[in-house]
Amino acid sequence: MKKTYIKETPVLLLVALLSLSTAAKAELIGYDLYSGNLNSNLGLTYYQNDAQGAYASSQDGFGKYQSAGANSSAVPDGLVDMSGWGLLDNYGLVMPTENYAFFGITDTVNSSNPAGNSTAEWGFDIGNFSNLSIDIDFAAMGDFESSDTYSLSYAVDDSLFSPLFVFTTEGSLSLNYTMVNGNQRMLNDPLSIRGPNSPFRFNLTNEFTQYSANIGEQGQTLRLRMDARADGGTEAFGFSNIRINGTALADEPITGISEVSEPGTLAIMSLSLLGLFRRYSA
Repeated sequence: MKKTYIKETPVLLLVALLSLSTAAKAELIGYDLYSGNLNSNLGLTYYQNDAQGAYASSQDGFGKYQSAGANSSAVPDGLVDMSGWGLLDNYGLVMPTENYAFFGITDTVNSSNPAGNSTAEWGFDIGNFSNLSIDIDFAAMGDFESSDTYSLSYAVDDSLFSPLFVFTTEGSLSLNYTMVNGNQRMLNDPLSIRGPNSPFRFNLTNEFTQYSANIGEQGQTLRLRMDARADGGTEAFGFSNIRINGTALADEPITGISEVSEPGTLAIMSLSLLGLFRRYSA
């Protein structure tokens, strides 16, 4: 996993936050597709996706997939870069491991779904926690159009959904993608990501990279919703390793939950104040 830390936080504010001796520590309280494991989840109360397996063509997809190296026949071709196995391939996402699970989206506009709109939703138990944040690994590759829309939003309990990450087709830019076999592929109109209140955009590459965002609300259930309309079998969008972080409300430690380092907690606090978000990259 890439470890360069990019943060848009004023130095004086960060110093002030570091001076807080009683800063609470964030804990990993929920996850799905953890470390690219298809069956690894915690605190997941439900997952709904009517489009999973609903498309007539195996090359169209909206759902969870498990790559399997050269034998990834159950995954739409446009989602996985197969060039590392001696195959001719100029498109697709780079899998961090040979057997890697992710949520993939490609060509949702098809004969089974002419309108093209598809939605999936997750629910996580957050009843004993506050100061919530989310880490997700994203990747994308393709010559996207403005009509290709991707939206990841959140809601707490029965509240209205709000943007969590904003994705934009950068129509005036080009991006050089590196395939598994080392070949370079230059494509126009890459897809960028930013936080809903941040002016900073980052171009998504075909390598999974971690991005993080804050959630100000508190409640019993955190709902995540992915909406997409994608027209094109050579345009790939994927995410994995969904992690929910929070601070326990009770004084007693909660077993079975790992702790997130305190610098990460302070960064989360600063982002909450500024409405920004951060990225980990190589």
